[in-house]
Amino acid sequence: MRLKALEALDGAEPQDIIQQTLLDALVDDQNPGVRVEASMRCGDGSERQVESDGHMLAVLRDRMQKDPSTYIRLQSAAAIRDLGPRQKF
Repeated sequence: MRLKALEALDGAEPQDIIQQTLLDALVDDQNPGVRVEASMRCGDGSERQVESDGHMLAVLRDRMQKDPSTYIRLQSAAAIRDLGPRQKF
C-alpha cells in the first residue's frame, strides 16, 4: 500500500510536500521496497518527481553511507552524482 501511495504522488502539487514525503519514506520506512521507490523518485531520470535541494542531497548522502540496503546506498550515490554539486563526498 505504501508503494502505491508513493506512485500516486506522481504529478501532485505542491512539490515541497511531495519532496518531504519521499525523503521521509527514504529515511524512515522499514520496507526496503518503499525506500527503493522513494530513492528512484528522488534521483535523476524518468522516475524523478521533485527538484533537488541541499536537504535532499544531505538525506541522499546519509542514505549512501548508512542505509542497510546495498541497492539503496548505490542508488543514493548515483542520485548524488547526477543531481549534486561536483564536490568531494
